Amino acid sequence: MEESKSILLAMAGSAATSRFVGRAIELGRLEAAFGYVGGGEPVTVCVGGEAGVGKTRLVTQFAGQVRGSGGRVLLGGCIELAEASLPYAPVVEALRGLGRGLKPADLDELVGPGRPMLARLLPEFGQDEESTGAALAVGSSAQARLFEAFLAVLERLADRSPVVLIVEDLHWADRSTLDLLTFLVRNLQAALLLVLSYRDDELHRRHPLRPFLAGLDRSGRVERLEVSRFDRIETADLLAGILGARPGAELVERIYRRSEGNAFFTEELLAAAHQSGGRSLPPSLENVLLSRVQDLPEEAQATLRLVAAASGPVEAELLAAVSELPDADLVAGLRAAVAHQVLVPDPVTETLAFRHALTQEALYAELLPGERARLHARFAQALTEHPELATADPRAAPARLAYHWVRAHDPGRALPAAVQAGLQSVAAYGFADAQRQFEAALELWDQVADAGERAGRDHVEVVQFAAESAYLAGDPNRAITLTRVALLEVDAATDPVRAGLLHGRLGGYLHATGGEGALGEYEAAVRLVPPSPPLGVRAQVLAAYGEALIGQGHYRESQGLCEEAITIARQVGALAEEGDARRVLGVDLAFLGDLEAGVEQLMQARRIAQAVGKVDDVARAFAVQSSLLDAFGELQAAVAVALDGAEQAGSQGLGRWHSPFLTATAGRALFALGRWDEADVLLQRAADEVAPELAAMCVYIHTALSQLELRRGRAGSAAEHLTLAREAYALTVTQPWIASPLFAATAELAIADRRLDDARAAVVEGLRLSGADVVFSAQLYALGLREAADRAELADAHRDDDETREARRVGSALAAELRARMSPEKADGRVPTPRTNALAVLCEAELARLLGQGDPGQWAAAATVWDRLAQPYPTAYARWRTAEALLLRGTARDQVAEPLRAAHAAASELGAVSLLAEVEALARRGRIDLRAEQTAGPVGGRRPPSSLDRLGLTEREQEVLALVAVGRTNRQIAEALFISPKTATIHVSNILSKLGVRNRVEAATIAHRLGAVEPGS
Repeated sequence: MEESKSILLAMAGSAATSRFVGRAIELGRLEAAFGYVGGGEPVTVCVGGEAGVGKTRLVTQFAGQVRGSGGRVLLGGCIELAEASLPYAPVVEALRGLGRGLKPADLDELVGPGRPMLARLLPEFGQDEESTGAALAVGSSAQARLFEAFLAVLERLADRSPVVLIVEDLHWADRSTLDLLTFLVRNLQAALLLVLSYRDDELHRRHPLRPFLAGLDRSGRVERLEVSRFDRIETADLLAGILGARPGAELVERIYRRSEGNAFFTEELLAAAHQSGGRSLPPSLENVLLSRVQDLPEEAQATLRLVAAASGPVEAELLAAVSELPDADLVAGLRAAVAHQVLVPDPVTETLAFRHALTQEALYAELLPGERARLHARFAQALTEHPELATADPRAAPARLAYHWVRAHDPGRALPAAVQAGLQSVAAYGFADAQRQFEAALELWDQVADAGERAGRDHVEVVQFAAESAYLAGDPNRAITLTRVALLEVDAATDPVRAGLLHGRLGGYLHATGGEGALGEYEAAVRLVPPSPPLGVRAQVLAAYGEALIGQGHYRESQGLCEEAITIARQVGALAEEGDARRVLGVDLAFLGDLEAGVEQLMQARRIAQAVGKVDDVARAFAVQSSLLDAFGELQAAVAVALDGAEQAGSQGLGRWHSPFLTATAGRALFALGRWDEADVLLQRAADEVAPELAAMCVYIHTALSQLELRRGRAGSAAEHLTLAREAYALTVTQPWIASPLFAATAELAIADRRLDDARAAVVEGLRLSGADVVFSAQLYALGLREAADRAELADAHRDDDETREARRVGSALAAELRARMSPEKADGRVPTPRTNALAVLCEAELARLLGQGDPGQWAAAATVWDRLAQPYPTAYARWRTAEALLLRGTARDQVAEPLRAAHAAASELGAVSLLAEVEALARRGRIDLRAEQTAGPVGGRRPPSSLDRLGLTEREQEVLALVAVGRTNRQIAEALFISPKTATIHVSNILSKLGVRNRVEAATIAHRLGAVEPGS
């Protein structure tokens, strides 16, 4: 068979015609896309068309041109029976062979740190990093790291020369492949053209490719290219290319009428016409597809029926083992099939496949049910006895076995194969495919009397596998359903440990969905798993429960659980569980007053995670530590830890998962420190790098960018970032750490825009979602009181006493609520963070302003607190309010000047445009020179000429007239300009006299006509 196989493989490359017909526009678009890629930008083109229309011929022609121009082409295809292959099969096929012949150093340079991950799918890259036995212990970011590794390889290849990655027959792609391609489209930043072809006539309403294509369209990074049927002239050109001469008009008409311009049907109809001597054409398209087969010798037809039952491309050696024909007859049949262009050999993988899947589909449909079952049983038996025959992709052997045993109607042998296929998919980080295999095994379970014995594990364990795979595939709701099924089968009285572990996992899944009952499940887990003898499982559920309690602000209770977990973990050597408990304990200790001890626990947790190779937990430890340092005012240290963590996360293949969060954390700390330009760089980098599917992280990043833009006076840009944050928030589960900043930013923008009703609504909703911990809600209380104070001042200006009382009622309730939440009785030992304390001081100052009792001392105290935290913006805000309160009390201008000048200097240095405008407006009203020690005269030097100068009005009279023009009373003018009502009355009388008018209305009209008052004021 070996010599004959070589001859067969040497026949590869023949085609119905070497002449490329038509498609000038389509080919031109692909060429243009490749030209654009040459400039360094990625492009994705989706090539759609019905089966047989010529998509493969088009992309093959294009690929040949790319190779001819020195470009690299990577080609992979999906097979119809995706369940019989490993996840990511087409992309793996495209990359196969890259490592062959490379020296180890060159391979390391090409593949980079993702080599161990890729080796799970491409053995030529070396040893993989984890065994299949530990497959279900992989971290939640395992698939993310694999995707990063794929992306890195493609980008390194593209750095050397432009690359085209072609994935054909995407309508058959497995879910994991679609997820990978989505990631590549969204994140490619190199000179790479991604060409995806698919049958558009097979996309029924629920086809999984529909949402995939819709998502690509929404990304704005994809072009659609539809391949249509040939017209009559192109059909004649195709026939001429096959015949070597122009066909007769009658033949063209007959074939065009039947094929309707479908290229493959045209070829098959021509072949059928020749077989019949031109007398007639087959009555149906199915007959057309089979006519070429029916003209072959019997041994060839028997072999083709065998190939049709295989799961896609099939190894020649496997065919020999399955076929009942003598080797000589088998080889003769294969040679005839290849010569008649029914089969196409692949010399790289040493497999044979149908030239077009339509022929395979038609031939398989012709098999009798019993015949199909027997053929599948022969394939399954051969692969069971000789797994080495699956040479094309040895790791897919369990999936192929499961596929054939199911279709051989042998559930007893299909079930264990499906379980093994699921484990193999998990090992390849194809969690959606793993879930499908495990659930297939569960469907077979009741059909097999000794199912547990055959599977090597009981029903509950397989359900657990399915649940965890569903969770890792992004379907926590299915994981919840499956775990509840498993719990029904476990007797907690006789197997409390297993029941406890299941309750713990259910708690985690519920927490991920934001569903009710997570704490109750964790509590049940701790109650069920006994403390003696010490078990790693108990340490695991204790740490998980402790982490859940943190979200409720129950740090003391969490501390006790984590300390017990650490004791148990150390007794039994459960390092990973010890690391989890220490990470949670670090947060507990910090919020209970010992930040130094908390940081030490986090550093120990990080060292443990590094020792056991849990890169997710290494990144989490960095994230928690930097966030804690930020919360407790150690901003410089927070920046250093976050940037160190971001770099390490990136080196571990988490450049679009954990790394952007850490980068954004550093950016937020720099923002608080007043280093806004540096913060902007880091936040923009995080926004550019974050994986779009990480909605919570997108909320976190764009909320911070919105706050930065607003304080720079760019309200439009701030609103745009808030829109992006809200869109991402709609895709997340509500969590206080993202909800509180989002609604705080929404309220702050609304206050800046004078949309006080919107601001109040944002505060109310934010407080509802911020949870029990005041660390998340303090900012919302401060903004709520600011909004109430602004509302009361506005209502007072309009003499709306009811509105003033209502604003004071709302604000007073907020202040009381915050005081209660920060009381020792509520704190339960929790120590407020320095930032929370500073916000509480700010709230008291805003409350006094709200009540009409603006206290300069309270505002000065707030400025002092924020200054100690080295946060210049809230310091400047408090100093501005200090100066305002001093002026309202009639304090001498020299005492007012100091805080106002300090606020002006800080706002100027920050570039805080809106705050700067407020400070300068206050200085003008109070006649305070912000540049010098003088306390009178024009602010900021010579005043620009005014249209009112020629009317003989003094500068103060012009200020009074501007207020008269917007309807202010003498009392309100006095309050705005920090003068007495009597003085305001005198100024108004002088203005009326100088303008020669009888009343205030006429004076206001003159001011508006001269442009002294801005429209809308």
